Amino acid sequence: MTAIAAIASLDGAAAQRACALLAPTEHERARLLCFQDHALHDWRAPSADALAAQLDQTPIRACAALVSSLPAAHNFGVPRNASPPRHAAAAACGAIANLRPLRKHMIASGWLDHDVDESAVVAALVDFYLRKAKQPLDAVRAALRKLQGAFTIAVIVPESPVSLFIASKHPGVAVGFVDGAACALSDARLRPHGAELTPLQADDVAILTPRQIVLTDLDGMQIVKHPRSAPLLELSHSAGHANADARA
Repeated sequence: MTAIAAIASLDGAAAQRACALLAPTEHERARLLCFQDHALHDWRAPSADALAAQLDQTPIRACAALVSSLPAAHNFGVPRNASPPRHAAAAACGAIANLRPLRKHMIASGWLDHDVDESAVVAALVDFYLRKAKQPLDAVRAALRKLQGAFTIAVIVPESPVSLFIASKHPGVAVGFVDGAACALSDARLRPHGAELTPLQADDVAILTPRQIVLTDLDGMQIVKHPRSAPLLELSHSAGHANADARA
């Protein structure tokens, strides 16, 4: 089982919280993606527990973070730490059916190096649409439309007031608030004990900030869902903006 945990929290401990959500799993490798001062931190370790130990030694204060876990045979690509500013970072799990032709096209166009995984392909797609002056939510939707298969993607856009975008083309992803932080899990089996999360349907897009969760479909239409565990839930009619007043 591959998995993604995404967290947006006000306390700056999003990286630590995301690692804790994946720690009970038995995956052999784990990856942390987060931005601090607009620099991307891309950490790899044998497990989420090992990532958490690294964070104990070298803390990162981030309000949004993604942790993904994959089998040891999977290629995570070339690691980077504190890289130059970048428009987006992404994690992907599941099966992207058209990954190979997309990656081939991006390499031929000079967008990507040869040694990249599906997460880098997704990040490059979102980055491409952001550079075309699209709003972050529109850029994530445009990338989702380009991808085929049964998968989940999670994207961080550091310069957007909205930090995390979660989209899926298969059921199983769940969102809600866990210990006061907005949370998305690619697999409902990772749900913390007692947490009540709302499942996303295929082509739903969830937007996580430390204070609210916005749910839309692929076209930006309102989805009426009310996770009881979420103290704040906002429903958006707009394809490009998510700043209406949150509901208690």
